[in-house]
Amino acid sequence: MATDTKEMQVRLKERELNLLKAFIRVCEQLDLRWFVVQGTLLGTIRHGGFIPWDDDIDLGMPRRDYMIFLKKAQALLPKDCFLQSFHTDPEHYHCFAKLRDEQTTFIENTVMKLKHMHQGVFIDIFPFDYYPESALSAGCFELKKFLFRYRLRSCFYIPQDQEAGLTGLLKRGLMAAAGLLCPSERKALEESERLYMSVPRGRLLVNNGSPWGRREVVKASWMRRTKTMTFEGVPVRVPAGYDAYLRHVYGDYMKLPPVAERTAHHYARVIDPDTPYPVWMERISKEG
Repeated sequence: MATDTKEMQVRLKERELNLLKAFIRVCEQLDLRWFVVQGTLLGTIRHGGFIPWDDDIDLGMPRRDYMIFLKKAQALLPKDCFLQSFHTDPEHYHCFAKLRDEQTTFIENTVMKLKHMHQGVFIDIFPFDYYPESALSAGCFELKKFLFRYRLRSCFYIPQDQEAGLTGLLKRGLMAAAGLLCPSERKALEESERLYMSVPRGRLLVNNGSPWGRREVVKASWMRRTKTMTFEGVPVRVPAGYDAYLRHVYGDYMKLPPVAERTAHHYARVIDPDTPYPVWMERISKEG
C-alpha cells in the first residue's frame, strides 16, 4: 500500500521540512539548544539537504532543553502538529519524541498492531544525555538499557515478521525474560528515562534512542557549540565538532555507499502526505 512515486517523495519531504521549520520557531521562542544529527547531519554536510535516497529528519537536544520542549512546545506549535512522546501517546514505546503532522499518514510496518497511536509524517527529536566514563559503570548502564529495550520491543512484536531459527528464538526468549523482569510497559519507559538521566555530568554524551548503539557515545565537547549551515535551504544548527562526530559514527562519511545500500531505512506500510492517518487505519482495519 505504500506509494513510492517521485511526486510522493517530494510531498513527503515538504511535509517534513514544514515540521522542521515549526520545531525551529518554537526553539527560538523558548531559547532552546538543538542540532541536527545522524543522517540529517550527514546530509547537511555532504549534500546540503536530504541524503538523496533517504527521507527523514533527525534532531538532537541536550536533555534539559529537550524536557522543556516536551513541557512547553505543544501550546506553541501549529494546530496540526502533534508532539508525540510516551507522556502524550500511550502507544509510543520510545524514550525519544516525534513531531507529527496530523493531516498525513506514515505507518511503519513495526507499528501495525498499534491501533491508537498517532501515525502522521514525522521528524525525530532525540535527547542527548551524559554517559558513564568508567568501563564498569558503562557496562551496567548498557545491560540495563538492553533489558529495557527488549521489554519494549515486544510491544512491536508481530509473529509472522520475526526471524526464524536460533536467532529468532533467542530474541523471543529475551523479550519474554525482559517481560518477566518488568511486566509493565509504562514502568519500563519510566525506568528507561530515569536510567538515561542518571549521569549528572561528564565528558561523554549519548543518544540513547540511536540505532547505532555505542557508536553514538560521543565527546561532549563536539556537541557543546553549534554553527549554522543550510539543509534544503533551511538554516539549521550543526555541532561545531561535526567532522569528529560523523567520522566516529560513519567512518569515511564523504564516501558514498555502494548503490545497493542507497535505500531509506524506514519500512512503511503506507506513506500518504495528503491524507490523515485515521482514514488509512480504518481502511486497513476493514481489510483485516
